[in-house]
Parts: sequence; structure tokens; C-alpha cells
Amino acid sequence: MKNHADQQIFQQNDEIWEYLRNSRLFSHLSDELLQQLVPLSELRAYQKDAVILREGQINERVFFLIRGEITVYSSGEPIFTLRRKGDIFGEMSVISHKPCGVTIVADTNVSVFCVQARNVGDYTDFESQDLQNMLYRMFAMILTEKLSLTTFKAKQYESTNRQLAELQEVLQAANEILEQRVAERTAELQETNATLMLEVKERELTQAALKESRELFRRFMDNSPVFAFMKDDEGGYLYLNLPLENELRNLSPKLQIKKSLAGIKDAEIWPEAVSTNIRNNDKLTMAKRSTIEVVESVPFPDGIHHWLTYKFPITDAFGRNLIAGLAMDVTEQKRMESELVEAKERAEEMNRLKSSFLANMSHELRTPMNGIIGFSSILCESLEDSKLQSFANRILKSSERLLSTLNDILDLSKLESSQQELQLVDLNVVNECQSLISFLEPIAARKKIDLRMKTSETSAYARLDEKVFGQIFNNLLGNALKFTDSGSVSIEIGFEHKRTTSWIVVRVTDTGIGINPEFLPFVFDEFTQESNGLGRQYEGTGLGLTITKKLVELMKGEIYATSEKGQGSTFILKFPAVVPSYAMSSLSLGSSEESLLTQVPLEEQPRLLVVEDDSDSQEVARFFLSPAYQVECVDTGETGLEEAKKTLYDLVLIDINLGYGMNGVELARKLRGLPEYEKTPLIAITAYAMKGDRERLLDAGFNEYIAKPYKRKDILALMLQYQKDSVRKEQDLAEDPSPTQVDTDN
Repeated sequence: MKNHADQQIFQQNDEIWEYLRNSRLFSHLSDELLQQLVPLSELRAYQKDAVILREGQINERVFFLIRGEITVYSSGEPIFTLRRKGDIFGEMSVISHKPCGVTIVADTNVSVFCVQARNVGDYTDFESQDLQNMLYRMFAMILTEKLSLTTFKAKQYESTNRQLAELQEVLQAANEILEQRVAERTAELQETNATLMLEVKERELTQAALKESRELFRRFMDNSPVFAFMKDDEGGYLYLNLPLENELRNLSPKLQIKKSLAGIKDAEIWPEAVSTNIRNNDKLTMAKRSTIEVVESVPFPDGIHHWLTYKFPITDAFGRNLIAGLAMDVTEQKRMESELVEAKERAEEMNRLKSSFLANMSHELRTPMNGIIGFSSILCESLEDSKLQSFANRILKSSERLLSTLNDILDLSKLESSQQELQLVDLNVVNECQSLISFLEPIAARKKIDLRMKTSETSAYARLDEKVFGQIFNNLLGNALKFTDSGSVSIEIGFEHKRTTSWIVVRVTDTGIGINPEFLPFVFDEFTQESNGLGRQYEGTGLGLTITKKLVELMKGEIYATSEKGQGSTFILKFPAVVPSYAMSSLSLGSSEESLLTQVPLEEQPRLLVVEDDSDSQEVARFFLSPAYQVECVDTGETGLEEAKKTLYDLVLIDINLGYGMNGVELARKLRGLPEYEKTPLIAITAYAMKGDRERLLDAGFNEYIAKPYKRKDILALMLQYQKDSVRKEQDLAEDPSPTQVDTDN
């Protein structure tokens, strides 16, 4: 057979659209679906003897014959010929994703309509499964037409038989007359005989066509990758294709010895519960008079199989209501779905346990750290002996390093579990960097490093979280100072314009030790450091740059690094620039404000109740706050409630985890139930610092939240927010004198 190159008739979308709309095969589809099929469709022409499909070839198209004649070969032998306009071929290998089982050759110049099944997900809103469903329905429609055609030809055959019987009667009468008038009627008998021979020939052709149609249908269905069946309205099988029949015969010896499974019912095949469910689906199909899609679970010796079944009602030429169906074994798919659900549930449980562990670890580490940092900072301020003060500074430095490690681990955990929340504002990056640099200038001065910032911009706004950006910038600038022993560290801020987007670019450049080219691609990986093991020169967990990169990407930014070993490194930050909608401001505690707090006379100082079970944390809170407040400390929730009932306090600081008995959340709710504490500021102090903690505490009635360990300036700044409320309350009490002692009997 010659293999002529095919040529495309046309590729104009409007012509394909007209074909789809006017096509009998596609007329039942909506205009929206037809429009999605246009870019997947084309009309093609093949010359005589051209090979359209080749046996063993992976076919990615569905063909519909428009004009001409084709022959289907299997193993080099012709099977059948198609010449009917609209016949579909090649669809089974597309549905099953298996190589073609036949070779198709053009007997004449032919035209076919093709649908590219491979790209269905790229151009349409439905997936490959949706296309398969559409092909199943079109396939069922074609089968119905074939069956109807077969039935129609059978009726023609019966009509021909009746006509022949009538002709035989006429012939018998004619023979009686011919016996008397042989000579005169010879010509008439010859003509009648010729007519009879013509009728016989037509009957033979009808029988041959019926046989060919049945054989075509049988071969087509027996080579199908799906199960196909047809039942009467009582549930008896009228037809089963070979794959389904073989599958059922493997169930039991009783079915294997049956010569034919035609007429058998589901109750003879499956257990009662299974057959009842299948029969109910049959009845639903007949009642709805439309296609239904169900998954029917059936037992086999190797376990339960799941069949995805499409059932649809049809009516034969005699008016009988029948049930037709197509089914696929989706057991493996169901097993995988079940395993995915189990894996998801296991992952969620592990994530819950991880979050719980991190919350407990945070509490258990932050609580003692609060005492260590608090007492060491007190010692640094109080000790006069320079040697002891040096020891205290070392304790403070080591505890802050430990806290930094803890924060790195918790930050990484939050980022990996998508728990990091952002408070985005229009942030002036220039001002923010200038402010952040001032905190690290003492380190640069101590190492005699030239720390400077270069920019021609007075403002550069980006949509950022101020705290997160500060963490990013401090990580980069801290690393630059850490790995630079001499020379300079510079910060450059500018703009970079690309098409319609403007970027703020921050470059942190140092003249430090630099990074090996082999290590540079891994510099942002978790727990990686260029120097490891016993020979490690620099401290750290190896998480700083990992967290920095994740935080940058969380705020839609980019970060990358360039470096030369021994010559220094440059880290580049980029964020989309924005036009600010308002000026960003933040609360801070200045020295003058701190002085005002500490210079209040004792009798005018607000009363502050601290409910804290850890004695070290009590002493730290008392030392930090005593210059500005009359501080009373208790160690249980029950004691705190009784103390609050006896004395009216202006502010209450409550630790959340109070050990045994009433916890901080319960105490806050009970205090809010007292009329005199309905508006009193309640501030939570906790070592928990996970996602949702702040919201949970505010919902419980707290006004604010501060995490352990805290610094003196942080808690004093927090107190400053409520100083006006406290003063106002004192004024109200002065105008309306009432006893501060509360009668606990009422």
C-alpha cells in the first residue's frame, strides 16, 4: 500500500465552527463546548491509497468520515469497509491510550474530520476524562444507530419474505393458467421469472448486509477496552461484549461451563446486595430516561472491583425499552484515591502534632529565657564590678544567641506550614533602612568597619510588613558585619524599571570573606554553612538566609547573591515599588517618655497586678515596672481573682500558663465578668508564640499580647499605650470618690 502525504483542507476557525454546528454527530453539544472544540479540530483530505492510521501506532486523534471510502485491515487482512458519511473510527485507541489495533487505508480520495484529543486540557475547560465521557456518549449514539439500522434491515427482510410468499401464491395461480395457455403466455412467464430472480437477489444482498453489519459490530465491540452490555427491562442480558463475558466467566466454574451468558440476570452472578444495587441503578436509568453515571462495586476472588458505569435507555425497532451500558474497571484509581486521602490525613495529623510540639517547646524555652535575659540585663545595669559586669554581659549575649536560634527554628516552622501572617503597609524603605542601620552601628564601630548607606532617593515605598522587612534587613546586614573583619559594608538603594513594573533594589555589599563558587548555589538552603564540623569558624544555625529568602518571597520579592571568595559578597533585595496611600508610623518609646513614666510620684502611680506562676518572671516584671507602677505579684489565677476583687487595679498582666488550677484565659474571662473590670486593660504575657495565639487571646478578653522573653523598653512601650486610659480613670475616681476596697460579700 502506498503512503501518500495527507494535506490539510483548511484550518479556518469559522469553517470548522460551521461544520461542528451543522454536524449530526455534534448537534447535541452546546455552543460553549463547540467553541472550545474549535482549536482542537481540523478537516483533512487523504488521497487514494493513503494510510490514515497504522497498526501499532499511538493515535492522538478521533476521526469522523465525511466523504469517500476507507478499508480497515487487521494483520494485513481487510476486515470491513466504511463509506457512510459520519462514521467514526480510531476512537478506541484514543480512549484507552493504547496503540491502534488496525490499519486504515483510503480506497478513494477521502475527507475526514479530526479532533486532537492530546491537547484537550490546554485549550478547553474540561479534562481528558470529560473528552472520554463525550466520546462514550457519541460512541453510544453511533451504536444505537447501527442497531437501529440492523433492526430496520431485519424488518425489510421480513417484509421481503411476505412479498415472496405473496408472489409464490401469484406464481401458483399463474402456473395453473399457464398450463392452459403455455403458448400464449410464454413471454409473460419469462418476465415474471426475471422479476422473481431480482427479488431473490435483493434478499441475498439484504442477508449479506445484515451479516456484515453484525460481524462489524461484533468485532468492534469485542476489541473494545471497555465492557459493553445491553439488557431488557427485566434485567436480563441481551448482549455482552467479549471482554465483559470473559471477566464474568472468571468469577465461578458455574459461569465458565455456560455456553452463552445471554439471558442471565445479575442475581445469578453477584451476591444479593450487589445485584440489588445494580438492579436499582437499572431502574433509575429507565425512570429518568437519561444517562446516569455510577460506580458499582462488585466482588471478585482477588477482592472488590470498582466499575465506573454509564447506563442509558434505548428503544429498539419493536418499541421495547432496553438498557445499554459501558463500564470501565477503576479499582486501581479508587485505591490510589483512598491512599491519597489517608496520606493527607496522616500529614494533617503530623502537622498538628508538630505545631503542638513547637508550641510546647516555645513555652518551655521562652519561660526560663525570660528570667535569664531579664536578670542578666538587670545585672548589667546594676553591677559596678567591671569583671562581674562582663560576666553578666556574656550571659546576656549567650541567652540572646539562644533566643535567636529558637526564633529561627520557629520562624522556619511557621513559613513551612504557611502560618506566617503579614501586616502589609506602604513602607518607606529608605527611612526604614536608615533606622535599622543605627542599631548595628555599634557593632561596626567596635570592629572598625566603615558602615555607610548610599542612595539618591529620599523615599522608596513598597507594600511590606515592617517587622518582617526589619528581620530580613537585619539578617543581611548582620551577616555582612559578622563575616567582615576589615574594610566596609555598604547599603545602596535605588530603582530598577522593567516594562510596566518598577522595583526597589536594596544591595548589601561587604568586603568580607566571600563565598566559594561551589557553595554559592546552596547559600539559601536549610542548615547549610560553608564551614562545618569541628573546624567551623562562625556561629549560627544555618537558617538565617533560608528564612530570609522565604520571607522575601512571601512579600512578592526576590533575593539573590553574588560573591567572590576572599573579595566579599553582595546580597540583592528587590520588591515591587508602590505609590504610598498613607505615611507609615510606628510606636516607639523615647527617653523623654520613659522619664515621664519613672518620675510619677508613688501615690499617683497606677496600680498594676501581675499574675505569674514563675518566680523569676515575677522578679523581672517587678524590676522593669516598679519605677512607673505600684506592682503587686501573685502566682495563681485563683489568688489573682481574689486580689482583683479586693483592690481595684488600673492594669493587669496575666501569664497564660499558670500551672495547676485556673489558667490565664479563664482568669481574663472571669475578670471581664466583673463590672469594675469591664474596661480595665488586660495584657497577656505568654511563652506561646504560634499562629492563632494572639487572636485566641484577644477573643478571650485581653487588650494586648506580649511574648516571652520581652525587653524592658518593649513592655514599657506597651504600658505607654494605656497610660492615658489609666490617668483618665484616676481622674474619674477623683471626681466620683468611691472606695477602692470592694465588698466581697456583694
